[in-house]
Order: sequence, then C-alpha cells, then structure tokens
Amino acid sequence: MNNKWVIRMLSIWVGILLLFPLQTINATSVDETKQLIYDEAGLLSSSQAETLNQRANEYSQSWDTDFIVYTSNNPAGTDVQVLMGDFYDEYERNSDVRNVSVVMLTLDMNNRELYVAGFYKGKEYVTNERADQIRDLITTSLSAGDYEQAFTKFLDKANEFMGIEPAPEYDPGSGSSGISSPGVPRTDYTPASDDDEESIISNGWFQLIVSLAVGGIAVGIMAANAGGRVTVNRFTYEDSRNSGVVSRKDQYIRTTVSKRKIERNTNSGGGGGGGRTGGGHSHSGSRGSF
Repeated sequence: MNNKWVIRMLSIWVGILLLFPLQTINATSVDETKQLIYDEAGLLSSSQAETLNQRANEYSQSWDTDFIVYTSNNPAGTDVQVLMGDFYDEYERNSDVRNVSVVMLTLDMNNRELYVAGFYKGKEYVTNERADQIRDLITTSLSAGDYEQAFTKFLDKANEFMGIEPAPEYDPGSGSSGISSPGVPRTDYTPASDDDEESIISNGWFQLIVSLAVGGIAVGIMAANAGGRVTVNRFTYEDSRNSGVVSRKDQYIRTTVSKRKIERNTNSGGGGGGGRTGGGHSHSGSRGSF
C-alpha cells in the first residue's frame, strides 16, 4: 500500500478526532448554575426567583464572588446582622472553597430590616460606604413591596461596584478634604456583557480553525517524516580545525516592571459598620429599616 496514501488518511482522522477535545473543553468550562437566591420568606414568584438567580450567577462568575439574596420571616426575632452572619457561616461551610467571597443582601421580614454585607473580595469592593449607597438605593422599592425590583437593583449596583476600585479611606490627619472619589475601573477582571453570552472557546468557527491548524501541524510533521530518515548532521560538513566561535556579545535590551496597587479595606464604622460573624468571618456592612 502506498505510504503517502496511508499518511493522508491518518491526517484526515487526526483532524476529525481533534474536534472532540475542544467540544469537551467547551462542555466542562461552563460553570454550573447554583442557588444564590434564598427566598425563605416567599416574596418572589418561581419565575422571578429563577430570573434573579440567573442574573446573580452571571455576575458571580464575572467577579469570582457570589451575589446572594437571603430573605427570612425570622420567627425567632433574631437580630438581622446575626441572621446574616449565621447564614454566611453555613454557606461558607458548604462551599467548595474556604473564605468564599460574597456580596449579600439579607431581608428580615419580622423586624422589617435589611443588611447589605461584603465578605473577603466582596468586602474590599462593597465597603461600608458603598453598602450604605446600595441600601439607600433599594429601600424605597422594599418599602413599596416591589421586591423583585429591589433585588435587581441590589445585584446591578453590587456588580457595578465590583468593577470599580474603591476610593481611599479618608484620613483626618492627611489634610485632604475627606470627599470620596468615585474610584477607577478595575483592570484585573472584565464584567460579563449581555452581548457576549458565549466565550471564544465555545464559538464554532474558533473550534474549526484551531482544529484545522492543529491538524495541519500534525500532517506537516508526518509528511516531513515520510521521506525517509535524514542521516546528515552538523558534523558532515563541519571543518573542526577551522570552525569555532568568532566572538561573543551580550546586549541589554530593556527591563519591564508591572505594578498593580492592591487596595486594602480599612473601614471601621459608619452606616452600620460591618463586623464579624459567629464563625469569625469579617465583613463590611450597612443596616436599615424599610
């Protein structure tokens, strides 16, 4: 049988088989949708809860931070901050990772109170001041009983804050005016766009192009090896008596240093102030009534 024909047939099969790993990558790269809307007080319809849960998952995957809404009738009358902290402790224990980053809205329907909190990365970007802003934004909708609108505003505003570096905390001894700047956009994450529902890996044309390229490389390698073994090496034509290194030269081109400021949250009070859960997890926070 002709060797070139065998190589051609093998290259076709290699190209076909290369499509399957890409499909596997596409299937496993999509994060599973998880429950992030815990409406124990029954304030939402099933369709409303499903829509909000999908929205929360999209934002959570963008920032590697879980966006959670938790409502409770709180028959025991537990303080809303304790209610929120106990929920987070349980959620963190059941999470796949420790110290999971969370931005969370808790609604206590018994005492008509709310609490906006941020944990870990969520605490760095949803600071006490920003939690106050979120609480102010959604309180009117909560008072009017429009819970779906309030929860949507919470998710959207928290998502917005996760994309903006927090302003430096006011230091009374610094001589500054104490007026907070709006911060600057983050560069370490890119928010998910409504128009970009699929990643480039899941794009069919991208998969086809990569498969053809890899298949072409494989065919080229096999074709190169099909003509017989090459026995010529560098010693065949080398004159060892007259060959050698003529000169050596090291040329410095440049040094590139990249710096990225790591923001630290130093909030200690104001507008509710945050604190620690019973499990010892520190959080930012803002509480209020509706």
